[in-house]
Amino acid sequence: MKNTYKLLVLFVIAAFGFVSCEDQDDKLNVPSDLQVQNFIWKGLNLYYLWQADVPELADNAFSNQGQLNVFLQSEGTPENLFQDLLYKPVSKFPNGGAVDRFSVLVDDYVYLENLFQGVFKSHGAEFTVYRKTEGSNDLIGVVHYIIPDSDAATKNIHRGDIFMRLMAIH
Repeated sequence: MKNTYKLLVLFVIAAFGFVSCEDQDDKLNVPSDLQVQNFIWKGLNLYYLWQADVPELADNAFSNQGQLNVFLQSEGTPENLFQDLLYKPVSKFPNGGAVDRFSVLVDDYVYLENLFQGVFKSHGAEFTVYRKTEGSNDLIGVVHYIIPDSDAATKNIHRGDIFMRLMAIH
């Protein structure tokens, strides 16, 4: 019985010891105008496949949050920061040589969540617009696909239809 009591006390002390441990990273001083940039940097630092190839994403690149804040401030917009932290992105190597063709930054999380769930806004027709002749400003459109049970399917639009103008109906 005495050993059980000692084991129980040891367990309670250990449990309180683990509860008192918490990650202090989230409590560091990050200015409100750098919250998004800080989130982007930390996400890429933690999860990015090519993190080891980007010196600014190294775990020891900044000795404290203040130095990281200075770096984040120097990058300007969140979009610029994101592109600068990617390893050979398509945006900087459009004619070949790009390594990271997959990373994207989306500023509307609702749109992104809907996209992942297959929810998107569409008129129901997929089409391509071409110039009527080379150098001309006249355009023609060709319908490639009509989504079944969509608004376009109820408007007598068919695959292969060619159109030369669109009319707005209010």
